[in-house]
Amino acid sequence: MPRLDEVTGKGPDLIGVPSLPWLERSVAPGLIRGGIYLLAGEPGIGKTTLAIQILGDLARQGTKVIYLTTEQGLADLKRAVERIHASGGSLDQTLRENFLLDDSLNDLADLPRFFARRVLTEGEEYHGSQAIVLDSIQGRGLSAAATQKYRALYEFTENTKAQGLVTILIGHVTKKGQIAGPKDLEHNVDCVLYLRRAFRLRPFFVPKNRFGPAQLDPLVLAMDDRGRLVESPHTTAQSTAVFGYAGIGEDLAEGQASVSLP
Repeated sequence: MPRLDEVTGKGPDLIGVPSLPWLERSVAPGLIRGGIYLLAGEPGIGKTTLAIQILGDLARQGTKVIYLTTEQGLADLKRAVERIHASGGSLDQTLRENFLLDDSLNDLADLPRFFARRVLTEGEEYHGSQAIVLDSIQGRGLSAAATQKYRALYEFTENTKAQGLVTILIGHVTKKGQIAGPKDLEHNVDCVLYLRRAFRLRPFFVPKNRFGPAQLDPLVLAMDDRGRLVESPHTTAQSTAVFGYAGIGEDLAEGQASVSLP
């Protein structure tokens, strides 16, 4: 067996998302080529929004990306992309050329074949893609006991990892807030991204990160006026003290307050 100082290997190959510096800090050292990311949260929390923000940034840089949907229609996704990324009423030409949408996947078991035929095969439209989103794993309903379908998912992620694609899997959560699916789902990804709800705020956690430190203290996000996830200014508890004169004697009355996130 080699000693520690005899083990060699290059460092991780990063892919930048400059419009989301808070994301790069949270998943330090940043998105990794070949990394498998599981993005989980309850319905309407912003999972699709965040995935579109990431892919849109990459597409603007000239990177070909695929948004593979098993839940939403392509027209709805197109409107979401336009809402999030349009500037001056139109989308950047580079983004339009490199942001690809697909709703042809009917069964999770078809994922390995989809990747082999549509992405790896030269001459196909998706050949040369560098990032892919699957929205979502569970689709319109998938039991945690569907072992064959989850095995197909793991085969798919092994292939995307081997080819150096950034892969983002969007997953549901149970009523108890746990990530839906078998427990080995979390073992078969490199990084878990978890969005929660605190009134209008979206606390963002990274409970697992094979490439860097986990983030167990939440990064607080919020939705801007275009529905994009941005870093909230309300990130830490605030305290204040107020002094007032009660009109009796020489002593001042003091009132103190501290406000923190729920």
